[in-house]
Amino acid sequence: MNTSVADASEQATLETVAQPAQTPATDGATTQKSTNAIEIDQTSTAAASTQVTTDSSQQTTITQDDSSKSHGVTEPSEGESLDGKSYVIQNDNNGTRGVMDVSCGSKSNEANVQLYESNGTAAQRWRFRSNGDGSYAILNQGSGKALDVAYGSYKNGGNVWQYDANGSDAQRWIVKWIDHSKGLANILLAAHPELALDAYAGSTANGTNLQVWAANGSAAQIWRLRDIIEAEVDAIQCAARLDVVESLDGSDFKIVSKADGKSLAVSGGSKSVGAGLVFESGSGSASQAYRLTREGGYWRIRNVRSGLSVAVVNGDIVPGAAIRQEASTADDSQLWTLYRSNGSYGFVNKKTGLVFSNVSDLFSGITMGSAGEKDELFSLESWAPSVEEGTYRITSQLGNGQNLDVSGGSTHDGANVQDYAWNGSMAQKWYVRNTGNGYAITNLGSGLRLSVSGNNVVQQGHDHVWGLAYVLGHGLSLVDQGSGKALDVYGANRSSGANVQVYAPNGTDAQVWNFAAVSPLDDGWYTIRTAMGSGRALDVAGASACDGANVRLWDSNGFDAQRWYIFGVGNGYYAFVNGASNKVLDVQGGGGSGANVQQYTGNGTNAQRWRFTLKDGAFTFVNANGKVLDVYGGSDANGANVQIWDSNGTSAQRWLLSNASVSNKMSRLVRFENNMLAVANNNRHGYDQAYRWGERGDYDCSSLVISCLRWAGFSTGGATTTFDLRRNLQARGWQWITNINPWEAQPGDIMLSELHHVAAMVTHSSMVEARGNEFNGAVGGRPGDQTGWEICVSPWRRQRGLHTSQSWDGILRFTGWC
Repeated sequence: MNTSVADASEQATLETVAQPAQTPATDGATTQKSTNAIEIDQTSTAAASTQVTTDSSQQTTITQDDSSKSHGVTEPSEGESLDGKSYVIQNDNNGTRGVMDVSCGSKSNEANVQLYESNGTAAQRWRFRSNGDGSYAILNQGSGKALDVAYGSYKNGGNVWQYDANGSDAQRWIVKWIDHSKGLANILLAAHPELALDAYAGSTANGTNLQVWAANGSAAQIWRLRDIIEAEVDAIQCAARLDVVESLDGSDFKIVSKADGKSLAVSGGSKSVGAGLVFESGSGSASQAYRLTREGGYWRIRNVRSGLSVAVVNGDIVPGAAIRQEASTADDSQLWTLYRSNGSYGFVNKKTGLVFSNVSDLFSGITMGSAGEKDELFSLESWAPSVEEGTYRITSQLGNGQNLDVSGGSTHDGANVQDYAWNGSMAQKWYVRNTGNGYAITNLGSGLRLSVSGNNVVQQGHDHVWGLAYVLGHGLSLVDQGSGKALDVYGANRSSGANVQVYAPNGTDAQVWNFAAVSPLDDGWYTIRTAMGSGRALDVAGASACDGANVRLWDSNGFDAQRWYIFGVGNGYYAFVNGASNKVLDVQGGGGSGANVQQYTGNGTNAQRWRFTLKDGAFTFVNANGKVLDVYGGSDANGANVQIWDSNGTSAQRWLLSNASVSNKMSRLVRFENNMLAVANNNRHGYDQAYRWGERGDYDCSSLVISCLRWAGFSTGGATTTFDLRRNLQARGWQWITNINPWEAQPGDIMLSELHHVAAMVTHSSMVEARGNEFNGAVGGRPGDQTGWEICVSPWRRQRGLHTSQSWDGILRFTGWC
C-alpha cells in the first residue's frame, strides 16, 4: 500500500544524501556522477544555494526562490484556478515531445510514471483537482489515480508513480509559473516545495523515469501545461484573426509546401487506415491529391486515392504530433480551419489548435507545429486526374479481371462493347489520348472510338471524347461529355459478357475503371488492314509460297495469305511471317523510296526488319532502312501495290491490326510445337534408342520429332532417322534453309544435322530435343526421364546437340509448295 509520510515536519529539511548514478542535468552544468553530493543550507531562511560538484571541481550555484523553502502554499497570481481542468504535461527540455505518461497505460496502483512521446492517449492526460489550499491532486484521465511520490520518499530521487487518491502529502502538488503565457511552470510538492517534479538525468528519451529532485531551475524540471479544452478555442481565435479562405467546397487540390515545393502525400500511396502522411516531390498522382469539403465552419480534408480523412493522431496537442489518414468520423481531430495569408494557405486543427507543418524529413510522418512556425503555409494547386497517352487495358473495379472489350473482336462501326475476361486480344487494347477537351479512346483492333449510342456503349468512327473524374477512395470514372453520364457495367454484373452502358454517376465500383499499360503489339497472328477506310488487307498475291511473290491490298477474306505472324527480333524490330507461305515480309533489294514489298525466305537482313509507331490506334511500320510501309498512290482499290516510301503521315501509311487464326496448314505447326512441349514437360518420357518409338514412353531425337509431326497431321513418308528426314520432308512441302542467322529460326522449324541430331523450335529462342539417357548414353537407361534433361526445352544454339563443335546442317521449314 502507499506509505506516504503524513508528518511533513520531520522532512522539512533535506539531509545530505548520496546522489544516484545519474541526476537531472542543470542549466550550465554537466550531468553529475554518483560521487557528487548536494548540500543545502538547513538553517538559512534567505535564498538557499545549491552547490553542484563535478569531477573537475567546477561549481555551479543555483539560486532557489524563497518560496521554495516555505510550506505555506500561495495560489499563483497568474490566471485562474486549475481546478477541473485537464492538461497534457510536456517536458520543455530541448524541444522534446515527451510528456508525463503512465507506463503501458496501466490502470493499476504503483504503475510507474515516465516521459514518453506524446500520443494523445488518456494515459497522458491529467486533470487538476483543487485541495482548497492552493495545491492540487493531479489525476490521470486513463486510470483515475493520482500522481504520487512512492512510499512518501521526500528526498532526491524519490520515485513518482500513480496511486489511489488519498489526500496525503505525497499527492499534493503546487504549480509555480515560470511563464504563464506559455504555460511553463515548475511542479513542486506542496509539503516539500524544495522538491520538484524532475525527469531523471535530464533525459528526454522514451521511458525516462520521473522523480522528485531538489528544485534547480533546469529544463528537466520545466513543464508546459497544454490545456486540452482550450486547444479548440485557440483554433477558432486563430482563424478569427486571419483572412478566412473563400469556399473551395468539393474541389480537389495538391497541398504544396511553400518552403520546399514538396506535396502532401500518403506514405507509399497506401489506402490503409492509419497510414502516415509525408511531404514528397510532386508526381500528380491521386495519393498527392486532397478533396476539401465544408462541414459547418470547418473543413474536412480527404485523400482522393484512399478517401480517408486527414487527422491528428489521437488528437495529440503537442507540437510535432504526427498526422495520418483515418476513416471519417465526427471527431474534431479530423476537422480543420483553413485560412489565407498573403496568397498562401494554412490549416489549424479544430481539436488541437495546431497547424500542420512540414517540419522535418527525419519524422516518419508529417509533423505538427504551432501557428507561425516554419513551413506552416502552403499553396493549393488544382488537381484533376489524367492518363498519359498510350495503350491500355481498361479493367472494371468490380473484380474478376473483366475488361472493356469489343464483342467478338468486331471491326465494324457500331459493334457492341462489353466487359470481358482478359485474353490479350486487340479487341481489349485501347489507345488513350488527351485531345485537349477530353480523352479519345480508340480500339486497336478496329481503329474505332469508344462511343455512345443512346445509353449503350459501342465503337464508332466519329470523334467522341470522354471526361475523367475520380470517385473518392475508389478510382477513375469515365464520363460521357455529351450526357454527363458515367461509363457503367449494367447491373454491376461481374460475369464475362456483361453489357457496358452509360448511367448517372453513383460512385459505385460499376463505374470505376483501372488503366493498366500494355504492349500494343504482342507476338502472334494478325490481319493487317489499311486505315484508308475500305478495310482491305495486306495480302500475298495468289497465296503464292514462292520467294519474290508480290504483296498488295485485297478484300479481307480470312485466308492464310492475309494472316501474318508478327514477332520481335530484338532492338524494337519485328518480322512478319505469312501464314500461307511461312515466308517473310521483305523490301525487294532493300531499296529506298518506291521499292516494292514482297515475301522472301527469312534471311535476317534489314529488308525484313520493321519497327512501329502508334497514333490514335493505327500503326505505322518503318523498315530498318528508315522508309515506311505505304500503299502506292494512296489507292484503296483491290490489287493496289504496297511499297516503301518516305513518311508523310497519310492514311496510306497507317495500318490496323486485328487478331487472327490460321487454317489447318499453320495450325498443324502449332500442334507440332505443342506435342514437342508436352513430351518434354512429362517425365514419363525419357531417352532410349532401344525402345525409341514410345514402347516404354521413351524416344530418341529423330523418333521424337517424327512422332510429334505425325500426331499433328503431317505426312513424314518413310522417315525413320536423321539420315532420311530431310529427303522425306522436302518432298512434302518443307523448305531446306542453310546459312542460318541466330534470329532466323521460327516456331515449328526443324533444326537438322543429318548424321547426328535433330530438334524442333518451339519459340524464336528455344527448342525441344531428346539429348541422351541418365548416363548421357543412347541405351541402357531406366524408362522415363530420370534427370529432367533427357528430353527437355533448351535455348536455341548454332551448334547441334551433344557434339557442339559441329554446326547444324540447316533448317527444315514448312511452306507448302511453290
